[in-house]
Amino acid sequence: MHTVFRIHDIKVIGTGPPIYEVNITLTLDSDEELRTLTDHIRQENHVDGKGWTRLGQLLIELGQPDTAEKIYDTLLNQTSDDSDEGVISHQLGRIRYKQGLFQEAITLYTKSLMLLEKSLPANHPTLATLYSNVGSVYDSMGDYSKSLEYYGKALSIEQQSLPENHPDLATSYGNIGSVYYRKGDYPKSLEYYGKALSIQQQSLPENHPDLATSYNNIGLVYDSMGDYPKSLEYYGKALSIEQQSLPENHPDLATSYNNIGLVYHRKGDYPKSLEYYGKALSIRQQSLPENHPDLTTSYNNIGSVYHRNGDYPKLISIVNALFKLANVHYHQIIHTF
Repeated sequence: MHTVFRIHDIKVIGTGPPIYEVNITLTLDSDEELRTLTDHIRQENHVDGKGWTRLGQLLIELGQPDTAEKIYDTLLNQTSDDSDEGVISHQLGRIRYKQGLFQEAITLYTKSLMLLEKSLPANHPTLATLYSNVGSVYDSMGDYSKSLEYYGKALSIEQQSLPENHPDLATSYGNIGSVYYRKGDYPKSLEYYGKALSIQQQSLPENHPDLATSYNNIGLVYDSMGDYPKSLEYYGKALSIEQQSLPENHPDLATSYNNIGLVYHRKGDYPKSLEYYGKALSIRQQSLPENHPDLTTSYNNIGSVYHRNGDYPKLISIVNALFKLANVHYHQIIHTF
């Protein structure tokens, strides 16, 4: 019998060399959906090889980047191999990106590319993943030309080296769709998101988090087009998957709650909006660094509802919370409200 566990938390114990205590709950092997998802994630994360590296990857996926960073820092101090250093630098770059430290992420990804290009063929899927990750950072920084350049490099490698329904191709189509979305080209965005979703529906378990990402993305486009019923439909599909497949304090759940809150906000249903904004904020307070931009977004959204309702005592409490965030300045708060 294959045994499947849900991981609740991982912490360092002792004062000597790092030893990690893992708190887990046994689930039933007969839970077919969970077993299928677990098997698929195991296949996705085999590329970067060694056991501790794979544990770090899993922790990143589970929304525990700080714990993963401790593991990778230890591994980095113990390796003299360029290939291993390239893999570890790649994962540290992913952590910096999730922490909102974009320039540090670019530096680590660039280092990883330099090291791995020495040992891998030019069309190796790992290089495509790195190009894609660099594109994601530039996308988050608002440099859409650079972002499309790196996403294009990733897609080119994947089209040469992968089957046409491979999930990595879906990721690249989704990434390109995101750039067009941010540029305001909604038809182009839906085209690429549709390509991504089509591949994922063929190749992934029905409760895979990447399907949730695609549903969220399509919901965003419909939201921006003012089609709120369609938007809530797709956001609801995303949330349903995330509630099945992710830890309850995972940042992706916060994103879905925030998105649903935004739709209710625009519809003028402020109690519903505050309910979902509050769920998003609660998760972000547990899972993100205190100066992460997504926390600022949550406070801004809640403050905007209080301002619209004329609830100034609560608005003042939100403004005070914003002032405590290291990356927020007075003029940003004033312009928000």
